[in-house]
Amino acid sequence: MYAIGRKPELSALAPLAAVNGLFLCILMKIDLVGLVGLVIALIPFSKAIGGVEIGIVTFHLYTVAIVVLGLIAIPRMIHAFMRHNVSATDIWLLLLAVNYLISTLAAENIVEAGYLAFHAIFIPILTYIVIKYLVRSEREWEEICVLFLSGVTIFSCFVIGEFFVTQSRVAVLGVQYISISTLTVIPLFALVSLGLWRRWYWFIAYILIFGAFAVTLSRMYIVILLVSPLIHIAVKRGAAANVLGMFLAFSLALTLLLAAAPEIVKHKEYVKEQEKSLERVINIEYWKRSLFMRAQSFKQGLEHFMDSPLIGIGLYKGEKMVTQHNFNVEWLEYGGLLGYFLYAGVLISHFRRAGSIAPSEAYVATNLTLVILVLANSATNGLMHGIMPVIMMLLMGLTEARLGWQRTDPRPEPLEPRELVMNVNVRKTN
Repeated sequence: MYAIGRKPELSALAPLAAVNGLFLCILMKIDLVGLVGLVIALIPFSKAIGGVEIGIVTFHLYTVAIVVLGLIAIPRMIHAFMRHNVSATDIWLLLLAVNYLISTLAAENIVEAGYLAFHAIFIPILTYIVIKYLVRSEREWEEICVLFLSGVTIFSCFVIGEFFVTQSRVAVLGVQYISISTLTVIPLFALVSLGLWRRWYWFIAYILIFGAFAVTLSRMYIVILLVSPLIHIAVKRGAAANVLGMFLAFSLALTLLLAAAPEIVKHKEYVKEQEKSLERVINIEYWKRSLFMRAQSFKQGLEHFMDSPLIGIGLYKGEKMVTQHNFNVEWLEYGGLLGYFLYAGVLISHFRRAGSIAPSEAYVATNLTLVILVLANSATNGLMHGIMPVIMMLLMGLTEARLGWQRTDPRPEPLEPRELVMNVNVRKTN
């Protein structure tokens, strides 16, 4: 989330606007969805390519591209609103964006609040809008997914190479390890649940992505993947909204318990030098230490929430941390009860709408399960930082796109996921 590159003068805005205008003109003439897929595929590499800081926001390759694409997607969304053809999730998201816009403008430090709001709220929501309103067919949807999986596969090669050099979990191309594990867990689950791993090229991709995931030593995601089949079965049986509701209630209760009594996970002595080694996974003391430290931050965040329980204290960076390592605490601390209600409303409305067709739509069931997996990880690692909010909204946008065109142009039979082919420009023959 930190800026890369120098801070330009205000005169840099002029060429930036000119470049964006040129890019927008090009987009209107060539394969728009192909470029959307390319932008999504380049998410892992965005910071490595570089960026500039202008005012209160940092522009990387992804943020610039998604803003330009948003200039095309937003008019389509406005047109949908005028025709009363939007989902409840869209409305909840817009209310969430307005809430954080107001809190940013009213923040004590508007620079910090604006920086975090741009990356944690507005860019993820814009990702959702771009995907939902620019992807309009099965072929386009597949193209986006294939390009994203391809991008993560290539990025995984860099992660594995870096691990062999350092023999430790480290940031790769500017991407922190928790973001790396989030990026890699998506295809790990999707390729298996959809049966695509049986194709030789996806099998090779799976091995590379699994290697990248393994070297992150992500404890929470290891546990989550072990229970993911049970979650997926419940979602496929039409219980997605119930699973989400139970998880939100359970995670909030556990968060409050740990914040009130962090000593229940008090750890013994440990060797700090081994914290980035395999010991962090196989030694229970490292698990307890991590949870104990997070419980301390939960308590601090909830104390801030009590200072302004209705609307929260707004987004802020702080001296050493940008998250309280828990989405419940983030929602309450930054947005108060109103912010928590709005964010929960986004997820619940989405799951209620999409969950009803999950039993007959394998792609939708997989995406809903993945949203729960990312959210579960965010119970101990936070959601409103790194790549997590973008991935969350990307998954929801892909699902909403399918719901949109299937409602207006339903297919006689659902697409069989195992028929996905490598050449995304060729339509299916069946």
